Amino acid sequence: MIRALYARDAAGLAVDMLVPPPPLVPQVRIDPQLRALGTAQAAADWRAWWEAEVAAGPQSAADLPDPLARPALIGPDLRSLLNQATGPAGRWLSAHERDHMNHARERPRPARHPMGELVRSIEAELGRPIEPFQLQVDVLPVEGHWSHRAQRDHLLVSQSLSRNTAAYQVLLEPIIRSLA
Repeated sequence: MIRALYARDAAGLAVDMLVPPPPLVPQVRIDPQLRALGTAQAAADWRAWWEAEVAAGPQSAADLPDPLARPALIGPDLRSLLNQATGPAGRWLSAHERDHMNHARERPRPARHPMGELVRSIEAELGRPIEPFQLQVDVLPVEGHWSHRAQRDHLLVSQSLSRNTAAYQVLLEPIIRSLA
């Protein structure tokens, strides 16, 4: 998903969506070579690809699957854009991952994960253990406090929202209650 978000941002694609994912953080600069490939058809195909991936449900990681893995959804304009964006997207992601790891090392870790605390709180309120549930949360490096419940058991959230324990718990509570 991140590779496709990078291509969208670097090409300046104007993707018409009801709930568009925000731009990547740190900000991706417009690349003139990719911008030349950012046609209206590439934008329409990008939207179709994104919506199909979100509808497909949770994946094993936020950067999977490869946007080119479903050729039926990728027209020639978007294919060219994604192919040209592969190298720059990889470099951007590597730099972002280094920054993320540095931030994680500097930041004190909470004694307990916010989701675990929330589950224990709901169990105490109910006076019983909650039913086992599965919820995959994919954290994306996008702007602001953003989230999108893609499926009943799949949530996309911005990195900044996932780092704000109070806001993250407010987001998770009704979701966990609906799954429990």
